[in-house]
Amino acid sequence: MSKRSVTVLAAAVAAVGMFGSQASFADPSGLVVVRDAGGNLWKATCDGLTCSAFASFPGNFASEPSVYWDTNIQQYVVWGRASNNSIWRSTFSRTGVFNNNWVSIPGATPSPVGGAGGGVFQNFVSTNGSMTANPVTGTVENLASITSMDAPFDGFIECRGSGSITHNRASSVGSSFARIYISTTSAGTDTLWNFTDLPSGHPAGFTSFPFSVQRWRSVSAGTHNFYLTGESGGSNPTTTVQNTALTCVYYPYSY
Repeated sequence: MSKRSVTVLAAAVAAVGMFGSQASFADPSGLVVVRDAGGNLWKATCDGLTCSAFASFPGNFASEPSVYWDTNIQQYVVWGRASNNSIWRSTFSRTGVFNNNWVSIPGATPSPVGGAGGGVFQNFVSTNGSMTANPVTGTVENLASITSMDAPFDGFIECRGSGSITHNRASSVGSSFARIYISTTSAGTDTLWNFTDLPSGHPAGFTSFPFSVQRWRSVSAGTHNFYLTGESGGSNPTTTVQNTALTCVYYPYSY
């Protein structure tokens, strides 16, 4: 057993005494996840011979959590059981920062949830969408798409969209906006979105900002479509969306 593994194991043993519950830990940098007597969740990170103090993070489990390092997505994955026996999953970054992206999966269990790294997944990328020429209010344009994405089994999909927006207002009169969505339909606005709203009186000229959109979605076996869409409107805007990318990753529930 490596020195790092021994250190993490020692931290986990200490966590059992501190919280009165079993701890779960994972490499590579030594993330320790525990629950206290009230089901609240706490985490610490270990590096070499040093471990951080425990800090709480959002979530509540009815039994000890399971955590492991996933080499496919290069993140920690934490699994657990809620008080109604439903099963939940979220992730941490490599440095132990909690992403707070809880997602529930179908099924229930009266026992602690187990997990293992790796898994079958498929990755699809579409790039270089654009939205120009004054799209009118309420009109949504497709920027990037992934169509007929195959899910061989019931599972869930993480989709991320990114790019940059440039807003050019000819006048400071009136308000304008630019909005970005990840949707399951072309020209759809049914999920998470980033936006900028420029109120009346905002100086004329260029306003630029990057955007990043993320969504988890449960899917049934079969083909599915995903779109990165955008719209702009209001008074006197010219909006350009550049360098857009849509990436979706599929995971089966047996993952």
